[in-house]
Amino acid sequence: MDADGQALLLSDASWKVSTDPNLPADWDTTNYSDASWPNATVIADLGGGPWQTGLVGWPNYDPTAAYLAHLSLPPASVEVLPGVGTVNGIDTLTGTNPVALAVQPAPSGTTNPITLVLDFGREVAGRMQVTGPTGAQVQVTTGESREEAIKAGWAPPTLLTLVSGVPQQTPYLGFRYVKIAFFGNAPYTITNLAADLKYYPVEYKGSFDCSDPLLTQIWYAGAYTAHLCMQEDVFDGVKRDRLLWSGDLQVSGNVINDVFADTFLMERDLTALRVGIQGGQPDTALPQGEINSIPGYSAAWFCTLADFYRHVGDQAYLNAKHDLILSLLQYEQTD
Repeated sequence: MDADGQALLLSDASWKVSTDPNLPADWDTTNYSDASWPNATVIADLGGGPWQTGLVGWPNYDPTAAYLAHLSLPPASVEVLPGVGTVNGIDTLTGTNPVALAVQPAPSGTTNPITLVLDFGREVAGRMQVTGPTGAQVQVTTGESREEAIKAGWAPPTLLTLVSGVPQQTPYLGFRYVKIAFFGNAPYTITNLAADLKYYPVEYKGSFDCSDPLLTQIWYAGAYTAHLCMQEDVFDGVKRDRLLWSGDLQVSGNVINDVFADTFLMERDLTALRVGIQGGQPDTALPQGEINSIPGYSAAWFCTLADFYRHVGDQAYLNAKHDLILSLLQYEQTD
């Protein structure tokens, strides 16, 4: 994770601590020995103790999904759409040097402001982060195609009012292209303009290859799409609903089983879908409705569970859900 573009690390008692204000110049190198430093004292877990919920809202900190990772990604290419205003330093957006985008913005309300179209080279799951001086405004529009981003086809534009030193961000979505329009009453410099990718770190264990290169490409496109959808839950998509649906999990789950053989997110979601209709009752009681309120999605839950077991053979998970499985079967027989 990162905050304000800097690494955000989780510390524990294995860390070393020094309160000496006169440390030697090489204290932060691998040549320096910290053997005499005492270990850190753990005050509380992240989100506990004196911090409580005070960290909620920090860039990239989501206490409900600590299993997700983040990556800052610069655009692969940048296109300039002419309009009112000027932008210099575009090369800093795609290079390794710090971003320094000098903007002569258009006045608020201008219908044809100077605009950049960023292409990230592939579909990504994330949000845009922009850092600049207080009061500057940028309008961000995302799209899966260049045309969608330019015309604001599905997702409405997000107007960000910048605060010095604090990254401002758009909602999480799936996109490849981003249109950025600049507004303000005076020149300013943008110091960060990148995509914050949110992804589930998982190993690609499965592979596919055949004599038809297109078919092989389609397989990997499906694998990548399933990976993009592995967010807080296995979403039905990273752009529109961004929700957990049993029918969609049945399809994506088979891809996840084949490509990743991952158990954490699959078991988490199978449990969430089933427990969600139990209404707090004992597992042996009949559920209070259908999964996702759709009878076919209750049936899809059984299919997903069976496919998952056949792939990974997690007998312990089946045993733990025994009563929930039986009570849903009984509900389907009587419904």
